[in-house]
Amino acid sequence: GAQAEAGRAGGSGASGRSLSTDVGINRFEWDLHASAGSGRGPLAPPGRYTARLTVPNIAPVTTPVVVDLDPRLVADGITTQDLHAQYELATRVAQLASNVQQLQSDLRAARERAANDRDALARVTALEERVVTRSGQAYPQPMLAAQVSYLNGIVSRNDNRPHRDAYERYEELRAEVDKARTELQRIQ
Repeated sequence: GAQAEAGRAGGSGASGRSLSTDVGINRFEWDLHASAGSGRGPLAPPGRYTARLTVPNIAPVTTPVVVDLDPRLVADGITTQDLHAQYELATRVAQLASNVQQLQSDLRAARERAANDRDALARVTALEERVVTRSGQAYPQPMLAAQVSYLNGIVSRNDNRPHRDAYERYEELRAEVDKARTELQRIQ
């Protein structure tokens, strides 16, 4: 079937969305969000992009697309460089969120494998308690996965340059995810 994508040579943009192959006019709308492994990624910053339509047995069709800075943001003092900085951090945080999702999946699999090994099961459980927020409590303490999700929302939500504390928190959370991944590998 037909595929449409909008993106930059460096890779940001939407990719590989299937289109209808019905006869007639078909439309592709890009919501300006980059594609991400598990869904919608961060908002693409202002710049030049290329839209490409690929249909089997036909040469791809491309056209340039320019995403301009919203004039309301200019009036607020936001620059293209601010939005590029936001995009770069939001992309890294989105990847970290994907890594945490994989870690949670790996923890579930490790729990199943360790069902007959008390020591390994206890170590997996202790690690899960640091990664996954407990449910069933009125005000549970947000654990690693929830903290990464929160940071993802913070850096993706507004159109502005991320503050220094967002970069610092990203580095802290990345180190915690790496540490948890290493601990899980030692258990297995």
